[in-house]
Amino acid sequence: MSLQSKHFIQALKNGVVPATGCTEPIAVAFGAATCMAQLTNREIQAIEVHVSPNVMKNALAVMVPGTGEPGLLVAAAAGAIAGDATVGLSVIEGLRATDLPTILDLAHSGKVTAKTALVPDDLYVEVTIKDLENTVTVAIAGSHTNIFSLKKDDQILIDHPRPAAHASSESK
Repeated sequence: MSLQSKHFIQALKNGVVPATGCTEPIAVAFGAATCMAQLTNREIQAIEVHVSPNVMKNALAVMVPGTGEPGLLVAAAAGAIAGDATVGLSVIEGLRATDLPTILDLAHSGKVTAKTALVPDDLYVEVTIKDLENTVTVAIAGSHTNIFSLKKDDQILIDHPRPAAHASSESK
């Protein structure tokens, strides 16, 4: 096998991972599920999503699997209600039909917002979830599951260097 073929195969191994749906909204669902895993009260008061312009553009009209609806608000609600961050981009694979009313109610309640972040990153996702007791914020960049920052209230749980704006990191 040629060196070029070996590099191509390695690039595929690094960059091709299973995902339930389009990776941009699924990264938001992953961020929401990661936040929820840190909350004990879990009575959601607000979900704030900030994403790079590229993520916003790619996620606006994409259907969120299992919901019948598109967009980042639905993706964030799906991740918060039915997400399992331990499975990476398959985060909402376990979504059940019985979860759907709760997901859509949350997505359309006004408690979930999504805005474009003023960042140079190609891929940047920040999700903050507030419940009755705590606030958790996760920041993702470089790849769809590369968490470089995780904070619960004033406690820093993860603090890795932020990837360069146009860098891509190996999936974790």
